[in-house]
Amino acid sequence: MNEKVRHYLIDIARHKEKFAFYSEIVKDCGLDINLKSEFGRAQFTKLLSEVSEFEDNEKRPLLSSMAIYKDASKNDHGDGFYIVAEKLKKGKFKKLKDELYGFTEAEKCRVFWQDDNNYKQFAKTERLEKQPGQIARLFETLINADEYSWARGWRDIYIDFAINVKELQKALAENPNLRIDNQKLYLRLPEAIRSYEAFMSKWLKENSNGISSRGQSVLSGDNFKTIIGDPDFKAVAKLVITNPNNQTYKLLVDWWYENESISNRPLLINRAVAACLPEQLSSTVDNRKFWYVVDILKSKYGFHLPDDQEWNWFTANEQLTNWLDSQLTDVIDKVSNEVLEQQIWRNIFVWLVYERYRDKLSIPTNELIRRNIPEDGYIEMPQSKSDFKGAEIDYEAKAKVDKELGDAGEELVKTHETKELIKLGMHEHAKLVRIAKPGEGYDVYSFDVNGNKKFIEVKTTIGSWRNRFYLTRHELKFMQEKQSSYSLYRVYNFDEENNSGEYFELQGDIENRIIKEPTNFEVVIKRK
Repeated sequence: MNEKVRHYLIDIARHKEKFAFYSEIVKDCGLDINLKSEFGRAQFTKLLSEVSEFEDNEKRPLLSSMAIYKDASKNDHGDGFYIVAEKLKKGKFKKLKDELYGFTEAEKCRVFWQDDNNYKQFAKTERLEKQPGQIARLFETLINADEYSWARGWRDIYIDFAINVKELQKALAENPNLRIDNQKLYLRLPEAIRSYEAFMSKWLKENSNGISSRGQSVLSGDNFKTIIGDPDFKAVAKLVITNPNNQTYKLLVDWWYENESISNRPLLINRAVAACLPEQLSSTVDNRKFWYVVDILKSKYGFHLPDDQEWNWFTANEQLTNWLDSQLTDVIDKVSNEVLEQQIWRNIFVWLVYERYRDKLSIPTNELIRRNIPEDGYIEMPQSKSDFKGAEIDYEAKAKVDKELGDAGEELVKTHETKELIKLGMHEHAKLVRIAKPGEGYDVYSFDVNGNKKFIEVKTTIGSWRNRFYLTRHELKFMQEKQSSYSLYRVYNFDEENNSGEYFELQGDIENRIIKEPTNFEVVIKRK
């Protein structure tokens, strides 16, 4: 069974009304199948049949019902679907086809897979769990990176407001005839937002309401009063909160743009709608930044937006989050068992991808670019926050990610040193460049331009050179003893996929160029 096709069809089933065209499946899943040939069509039918047979064996609806012809004159399931349905004892071929059984089964698929518990329990298979893809590895790297530790605090605020919005949505569902400004709707919300105006201030006006990663553009007091007092806005806001979809999103966009005096439109519109649908919309609400992330994921990680649709921020977001859900099925479970928290982390991850790739210099693959030593370092050690609040951290996963990053940095430095020595004509020396063994006190053994031994300690980060790094007592002692032949390479802006980055080199009296602070103490119990 083709796992990628199965997950693709599950993603389609999680949409309310969408089907997948046969040609889309071939293209989006990268299948080497020619649907114009009889042999190709037979291949494709067999592939879809295997998926449905797998699902039927597990007592679930036939997933191939989510795939139909693109041809408007057919706009139905192919004979292959009805052949396999008959084979699986769903009925006789002609009767099933005459009654459009495929659409009945498709609705069952939607009901089943749109249930988050079903999705969480049955979407992944044992084979999928064994091999996390590139995007899953990037997810683990970014959410465990020290430089993005602030994302955990963001997560808490994000979840809180998402829960508040869901409470308002429940109240509206229970009281569909009430206007959005009716005080009764807000009685179950926290005291700070227990009124129409207070909730709207949080939803629209506050510069950081937990949805976006940073304080975004804000409304003036006058604009805010104009908005929340407008009867048309109240009607649109109720529709958006009650039923956030592409149609209500467009209604809000249209209303906002018809009021030319109200500034800062796109960010606030997107942020408001994202607050209502964290299940399907990421919190990257700046259009330019969102599409930058889409381009990154398309060029580096295989994300795809079909060309036959006019995508906007809302619809592309839905497509992106559904794709991410299919790619992160294994790693997201390590973060949390709660579905909402998983969705919030997925949304935060979209922003972290932007943070990861923004303003990065274009460095060739497998290259390490030497830079001058920065002059604007720290005067004193920046203070760490110690609020003693608990946090769910997978230390085993973090250690694994840190080691993989460190190993990658060392390999890149080894490659760089070898190339540099070859450029100098020092071919015999280049052959001796190696990664040090654990416990030797450094990372890479190399030579300087004069052929003298060079012991290199490598400290790698995917972010800025300003980020903290750590030296063990053993590493520090080696640095002190080998000062004349020791170098510290600070590798930064490391791009795992491109295997590239930048670095500068510290030599000589390195302790004069760094600020140290003890973070761990070796302890024994003393005698009474």
